[in-house]
Parts: sequence; C-alpha cells; structure tokens
Amino acid sequence: MGEITINNGTEIFAVDRIEDALAVLETEDGGFVDFPLSGLPPGTRQGSVLRRNAAGVYSLDANEEARRRAENFALQEQLFTEQNNGG
Repeated sequence: MGEITINNGTEIFAVDRIEDALAVLETEDGGFVDFPLSGLPPGTRQGSVLRRNAAGVYSLDANEEARRRAENFALQEQLFTEQNNGG
C-alpha cells in the first residue's frame, strides 16, 4: 500500500493536500493515499505529519512536522544564498 513501517509498528504520513472531504497523504516512499478527513485527528491540515499505530489510530506528530519544516526552510535558504552568490 505504500506506507513505511517504523520500528515500533507505526507508519508515518505527511498531508500533501486536502481536497473536499479527503486528505491526500504522502507515504514515506513517495506514494499517495486518499483518506477521509473525518477519520483524522482534529487540527489536521496541509503539511501535518501523522503517525498511524498498529491499531490503525492516527495522531498528529508536531515534533516531526516542525523538524521537517525547519529542514525545508534551511534548504530554501541555502538555495537562495547560492542563487544570490552566482551559484
């Protein structure tokens, strides 16, 4: 199905986008899965990182989301700096 199993039996997804009542979840291997937004935790939005445990329960992972956002920001800053320096 395209999920990645983390060593404690959980799977991790990123919310790529929300279309009407569906969340398009990106799997760790780059695949996509449509899932009803109503089955996800309150506060789920584009960019959220979700973990699904062995029982199939989804939870928000704010720490992983913050880590990914910081990593993406650093990459953007690096590209901007290289572009402005003629790189």
